[in-house]
Amino acid sequence: MAKAFIGAAVELALSKANSIIDEQINLAWGFQDELNKLRDSLNRTRAFFRDAERRQVDETVKVWLKQLEDIAYKADDLLDELAYEDLRRKVDTRKRIKVSNICSLFKNSMAEKVKEINLRMDEIIDWGSKFGLQQRVQNAAPIFSGVGSTDSFVDSSRVVGREADISRIVDLLIGSTSQQTFSLVSIVGMAGLGKTTLAQSVCKNEKVKNYFNKIVWVCVAENFDVPRILLEMLESLTGETCDMKNKDTVLRKIQKELEGKTYLLVLDDVWDENFKNWEDLWGRLLGINGNKQSSILVTTRNENVAVVRETPQRNRYPLKSLMEDECWAIIKKRAFQNYPISPELEDIGRVIAKKCRGVPLVANVIGGTMCNNQNKDEWVKIRDSPLWGSLESNEVIVGVLKLSFDRLPSPSLKKCFAYCSVLPKDFRIQKEQLIQLWMAEGFLHQSNGSSQLAFEDIGNEYFHHLLSNSLLQDKEMDMDGFITCKMHDLVHDLAESISDVEKLSYETNSTHHNSHENVPDIGVKLWHSLFLKTNAFSIVCNFKGVRVLNFCTAYIDSLPDSISSLIHLRYLDISRTCISRLPESITQLYHLQTLRLLNVRQHLLASVPFARPYLGKLPEGMKNLVSLRHLYIDHPSYVPVEIGCLTSLRTLPVFDVGTESGRGIGELGCLSKLGGTLKIFNLQNVRNKEEARGAKQWKKEKLLKLEYEWSRGREDCCNDEEVVEGLEPHSNLKSLTIKGYKGGHFPLWLVRSISGSSASFQPINLEDLTLSNCENVQNLPILGQYPKLKRLRIEVLPNLRSIECSEVELTFPSLKELKIRYCWKLSSVPIMSRFSSLEELAIDDCGELSWTDDTLFPSTLKKLSITKCSNLRFIRIVGGGISSLQELFLQGFDKLCKIEEGLLGSTCLKEVCIWECPKLTSIPLNGGSQSLWNFTVGKCEELQEIGGGLSACTRLEKLMIEECPNLKSIPINGGSQSLLSFEVRKCEKLGEIEGGLSACTRLETLEIEECSNLISIPSIDGFSSLLSLTLYGCKGLTSLPTGLLACTSLEYLSICNCTNLESIPGESIDSLTRLKTLVLGPFSEELEEFPLLCSIHNLRSPLQHLILNGWEKLSSLPHQLQHFTALENLEISNFHGVKALPEWLGNLSSLRELEIRYCENLMRLHLKKPCNASPICSCCLSMVVLY
Repeated sequence: MAKAFIGAAVELALSKANSIIDEQINLAWGFQDELNKLRDSLNRTRAFFRDAERRQVDETVKVWLKQLEDIAYKADDLLDELAYEDLRRKVDTRKRIKVSNICSLFKNSMAEKVKEINLRMDEIIDWGSKFGLQQRVQNAAPIFSGVGSTDSFVDSSRVVGREADISRIVDLLIGSTSQQTFSLVSIVGMAGLGKTTLAQSVCKNEKVKNYFNKIVWVCVAENFDVPRILLEMLESLTGETCDMKNKDTVLRKIQKELEGKTYLLVLDDVWDENFKNWEDLWGRLLGINGNKQSSILVTTRNENVAVVRETPQRNRYPLKSLMEDECWAIIKKRAFQNYPISPELEDIGRVIAKKCRGVPLVANVIGGTMCNNQNKDEWVKIRDSPLWGSLESNEVIVGVLKLSFDRLPSPSLKKCFAYCSVLPKDFRIQKEQLIQLWMAEGFLHQSNGSSQLAFEDIGNEYFHHLLSNSLLQDKEMDMDGFITCKMHDLVHDLAESISDVEKLSYETNSTHHNSHENVPDIGVKLWHSLFLKTNAFSIVCNFKGVRVLNFCTAYIDSLPDSISSLIHLRYLDISRTCISRLPESITQLYHLQTLRLLNVRQHLLASVPFARPYLGKLPEGMKNLVSLRHLYIDHPSYVPVEIGCLTSLRTLPVFDVGTESGRGIGELGCLSKLGGTLKIFNLQNVRNKEEARGAKQWKKEKLLKLEYEWSRGREDCCNDEEVVEGLEPHSNLKSLTIKGYKGGHFPLWLVRSISGSSASFQPINLEDLTLSNCENVQNLPILGQYPKLKRLRIEVLPNLRSIECSEVELTFPSLKELKIRYCWKLSSVPIMSRFSSLEELAIDDCGELSWTDDTLFPSTLKKLSITKCSNLRFIRIVGGGISSLQELFLQGFDKLCKIEEGLLGSTCLKEVCIWECPKLTSIPLNGGSQSLWNFTVGKCEELQEIGGGLSACTRLEKLMIEECPNLKSIPINGGSQSLLSFEVRKCEKLGEIEGGLSACTRLETLEIEECSNLISIPSIDGFSSLLSLTLYGCKGLTSLPTGLLACTSLEYLSICNCTNLESIPGESIDSLTRLKTLVLGPFSEELEEFPLLCSIHNLRSPLQHLILNGWEKLSSLPHQLQHFTALENLEISNFHGVKALPEWLGNLSSLRELEIRYCENLMRLHLKKPCNASPICSCCLSMVVLY
């Protein structure tokens, strides 16, 4: 199928070559006639082209097209050399270096090359004429307008005909009564049936979101690499990229993120049939979350993959094809949206839907291809295409998908699509990066007379066109605000079949096409692009005309000086490598358009924000890169000197204002095309308003996100106000951050009324505003009138007195997130109930804040967090409560005495934390919330009761109550069957757990500490999931809970400082076969030996860590210790009656650490082989260690 693409490739090469000749015709003195002849030859072959493309079934024509393609690429490289020479001369002129005429050697060489190409072109034209190619008039290529075609893009998350499938899979995940650690569900089906889309829909289901605390998505694909899967799990949990190499560190961080939570892990697109790999992952998942009832959802094409064979038969879900009507519904929606269609077209469309054979991917692509096309003949061509057949094989589906490729409106767009094959399957493609790669390859040129759009604008049109055709899908916004997407596996197969990507290897020192040879791949090559995994510069030199060189994440620590020989290079990425410096010769890459230098530093420093950069300062001559459009850097020290010379620059994430020549704020004045994000640091180095205006920020209409920052720790602030006045931005700005500003008032351009039409800056597009560390500001401007403001953050404004809003106009009509932190003198805030869209409110450490009776919270709130506001006495809400509230966090209310009942009455409530509210006497949880899973209360000294709502909280998983000394009971009342963690600490008056724990059979963690009034603990019989039990400092406790020794999953058991404990089960802990850590003592002075250790010789547990705290009556260590053969850590303390430790202690061959503390009368410790422990002793003044 690759030959089908030759026509498009040739057309693109000819178009670009023709364009470049027009630009360079006056450059090469002495051979203008030859260049004009080349132009004429190219135009003649262009006239033959349409007929040749139509006759590609003829083998002779295929050979002719291939030869034409080869000569067109040679012409392209030749013209590129001429353009490079022109740029070099311009740079020399700017550097005031004397520019001589083109040297004779170069001129003669270029002239000979042009003549050679012309001769070859004549041969090709003559050959084409001889076998009957006709000159045909070319249809004009489509002219893109620059207006994004996003209106035609339909969200791929809309699922047709899968409602029953979603419901069934949700039931399998949630309703499984399996006692296994995970409920495992597998979706199995052929390619294109929509398995991934179905899994995404399941994840968005409300039942699933309410049931699972975390949803973790990992795309596995063909390489079932366990370390990579774990790393992607961590990235999915944290929302941050991670460079960790240590598997144990990754596992610990995952465990921390999932602690106390149920989760759904989606393993998408699994291929691996190797049981060993699956068992490796399974074992690590067990270690991460112990016995927790979580779920794994798998999607795969193959019933024989290991994870499917491990799935219980009832949980294997074979995905069936759609009905014909459902395929027609997809095509109709994609092609016609909501517009009416003729009966004739509907009849044709229904025939096409039938031919889709229930495969939604095909229906989606066909519908996207025919979007807004009412031409009957075009629909008939689709219907009658010979490519339709049985869609049971991937090859046939790929063939049908090619119908969409064939109808892409331009050769350039076709090549852009095919280029996506160079990226791995299931890779999330970043839009800006993909467009820059297309640009580097030359795909974004338009023919003469077309609209003169920037390359990036054309690329944006192409990107959205591929999205609208479903050739790209799953459009998302990543954590940094960049648009990303994916390509379906079968669509990727289509792109691969067209582009013919080549794999590179050292062993062969060559390329191989989709080879399965046993040679290590070091990268891939496609057309003029190289993506390399290691330092393979010797291979780079073997490929002429390289435009793209991608070393991202490669094992490389240097670039050679010879990089300057890559004169065609337009894209260079060395992000996430260990390169320590850029060679000076890099400044001779005059064609370079994109340079990416992100996270170029030691991996140890990568996680530390703005740590000392590993990459040194960039070379002095960076200003010579006159074609540079995108410079990606993440540290201020990387900003090149005299960056203002790079007038084509469109991307510059950071700029550092310096005092040296070439580093002033005025350098930004020449960069009028800057867009995206710009952070400007060290604004204290700007002297006055006039100098600030030299940046010409108001002219940068494509700049969407701005951050102004002054350094901390400075004392003088005499010019901050006039400097910020001079930094007025363009009205297109969407996000603004001001940090470290020491002026007393914010700039007029931020304060002025929107109705002031004469002003340059109008905040009509502003969505995000952050004001931070502005220590002298006392009053904020009236911001409530900003029509699109969604997020407002006010942080560390220590002298701020009030936040004002207009009393007349609508207040914050679009605001969804408001965060106010560390404003210690803030006394009032606007009436919150007027914020009609507010979803998240966080107020932290505003000690003077108070509000009146009319300060009500809006019903739209989903998250409410108020901490360290010691002056607040009450929290009022609008009538009817906050029905949408999901998270409530209250902390540090010294005067809060009442919480209105409606605040905790939301049926959506998931998390409640009330901490450090010493005057609060009651928490009105009456009625409760069925969605509540985490309830935490602590340091509420006067709290006496919790409303009886806990019994109604049927999804409660974590309950923690700490330092509530007046609380007498906890109302479990037989409810909370879902409870996983129950922790109570320092509740001195707690006398009972009301209703007992009998229903909490899923409990995994039970901790009761320093509850001196508690006499007994309810039975835990049947608690087969219990992993950890801690009883500490419960001095009123006289007996252990019944059923303790039946908790066979127990791994951690600690019973300490329960000095009245006398009633001990007669059995030993032999039944606890999973016990790893045991902590005992001290107990009642009446006891003469440790409980639970009798008959220990039958112990089968892998006990590794033992801590024993003794008391006065004990004169020796328990002799049962000698049976703990797996013991690695032993801690002994407060055995005052023991004078010598037994010699058998030295027989514990696994012992690695031995700690002995506060054994005042201990005289002798005799250790012998095979014991390998080195003792650590403290407060054992008379002890002698013998070996």
